[in-house]
Amino acid sequence: MAGILGIYGLVVSVLIANNLAQEMALYTSLLQLGAGLAVGLCGLAAGQVCNWDCR
Repeated sequence: MAGILGIYGLVVSVLIANNLAQEMALYTSLLQLGAGLAVGLCGLAAGQVCNWDCR
């Protein structure tokens, strides 16, 4: 499960990096921030749940 979430994070980071521009709208920047936070926090939560379940 952790490997899949890591790959999702990698995919999102590549998509965001390919869409960077010098001049970007605030809305687009906030969407990219939200996407990164969603993937990162979901991965963190899944890691904590797996750690809690194994004890």
